[in-house]
Amino acid sequence: MTKRYLRDASPAQDFIQHRSPTFERVFEIMRRPRVLVGVSYTTLAELRGGFEASASRERNLKSLRASFRWLKRWPFDLASVQAYGEIYGTLHRLGRLIGHMDMQVAAVALAMGSTTVVTYDKDLSTIPGLSVENWLKLP
Repeated sequence: MTKRYLRDASPAQDFIQHRSPTFERVFEIMRRPRVLVGVSYTTLAELRGGFEASASRERNLKSLRASFRWLKRWPFDLASVQAYGEIYGTLHRLGRLIGHMDMQVAAVALAMGSTTVVTYDKDLSTIPGLSVENWLKLP
């Protein structure tokens, strides 16, 4: 079985901009057999928006495009739509709604199965059944 790591916006940005320690961790993880590291299109949209508004727009966009050869990209598809609805309903009933983009990233991971979200965001750990890791912390 292939293990998948889906990176949330901040860890993805660290990779794209070659910031430690998560930049090195991606390549360490990718050396393992049957492991994929990637991002959702939701995360790419969030990053693109931030880069468009940044003072170093061109440099950031060039880094984003260069990262495509290393990072798998996963869509927000119909299975993700179903997972999103379930996440939203569950968190709404619990009175613990989080950001829509975070729920979309979680939905992509849950829809794919056997996928861990790499994030620095504690909100994602509130989603039942979602595997979450923070690569700023040592393993």
